[in-house]
Amino acid sequence: MTRVTSGRRFVLSIPAFCLLAGGAGAQVAQQALTVEQTSIPNILIAGRGAGAFPPGIDAIDGSERTPETNYWLPYAITLSNNTSEGIVAMAVRWTLTDLNGNTSDKVMTRSLFQNLEYQIGPGKSVAVLPFWVLTSEQRGFRHNVSAAYQPQELRAFQNASMIRVALDGVVVASGQFAGPNSAHEYEQLQAESTSGYALASSLLAKRDAGVPVSGIVEWLQQTASIRPAGATSFGDGDWSTARTSQEAALYLGTYKRGGESRMYARAQQELERSHLKIYR
Repeated sequence: MTRVTSGRRFVLSIPAFCLLAGGAGAQVAQQALTVEQTSIPNILIAGRGAGAFPPGIDAIDGSERTPETNYWLPYAITLSNNTSEGIVAMAVRWTLTDLNGNTSDKVMTRSLFQNLEYQIGPGKSVAVLPFWVLTSEQRGFRHNVSAAYQPQELRAFQNASMIRVALDGVVVASGQFAGPNSAHEYEQLQAESTSGYALASSLLAKRDAGVPVSGIVEWLQQTASIRPAGATSFGDGDWSTARTSQEAALYLGTYKRGGESRMYARAQQELERSHLKIYR
């Protein structure tokens, strides 16, 4: 999931259109892009430096790339995992300064909790962009930026006078979170790893206790309606509430499309999959 923060936080939807951006190379040459070196042991990140793209991008994504990918790559970083464990979640923050000196943060938080086999293994490198993660692997991440590539957001990057990039955190396969957690990514990822299981358990417990499906649907509707606005001052409980309400809405959609049997099957599948406990 990608979040853009500037006083408040919200989830971006990807538009279903594509605009070509012009003059990108000239603006990139004028920009100051600083990559804050991470204190997380055995994780290396790098930006474009004096070049057009971050180092090693051809080995990660190949030399034959879509134009949209090349428009975004000047703002990417390469992340190399030199730990002994796979990385299953990451959070990267871009701070943009415009020509008037105003700053805004763009935070990309990506988890692989549903597909742990897609983890970034030891010795592997990926390219991390504000809306995508690119990899040389054949599954799990994108190889190129899609046609719907956030042209308005790209212009914000191209027009920035200064950009700073920082790794806010990673989660390794054991569940341990490491990093500064400056945008509360730890709380968000912890909620993501536990809320689905908790809601599925409650749903099936109600079914087993004889609650009619109408009562379960009413409970899901009430749960889905309790949704914090998304302020950056979220605490643990707020993230859990937000994630639980999102899960409840998904169950309501499943019920609407497939009835109670599919809703219960979804909950059972949630209980049966592996769940990673996030800790620091």
